[in-house]
Amino acid sequence: MLRAGGLILVTCPNIKGFDIQTLGVFSDAVDCEHLNYFHPQSLSQLAGNCGFQVLETLTPGKLDAELVRKKVIDGEFSLESQSFLSQILLEQWENLGDKFQAFLAENGLSSHLWLVARKV
Repeated sequence: MLRAGGLILVTCPNIKGFDIQTLGVFSDAVDCEHLNYFHPQSLSQLAGNCGFQVLETLTPGKLDAELVRKKVIDGEFSLESQSFLSQILLEQWENLGDKFQAFLAENGLSSHLWLVARKV
C-alpha cells in the first residue's frame, strides 16, 4: 500500500543484541510476542527482497546494559563466570555503564533494532 518513494520505519528486537545474547531465555524480549529472528543484516535483506531500498539500520537502544544489570542485581541472572561483564555492569558501573551502552548502540549491538527504508 506504500507508494514508490514512500518511507517505512520498522522496529523489532535484534536477536544479536547484547541483552538477548547475554540473558538468552532470561531476556524479557524472548517471549510469545516477539519472533526474534531478525538482526540488522537479515532485516535489511528482507526489506531489499520486498522492494525497499534500505536507507539506514541502527540500534539506538539505551537500556541493554541496564536490563542485564537489573537481572543480576535482582538475583535472576548470574555473571559469576563472566568477570569482564561483572566488572562493567557492577563494579565499575558508575564509570563505564553509559560508555558501554553507547558502544553497544553505536556498533549495532543493542537489542532494539530500527530499519528505515524507501519503497522502490
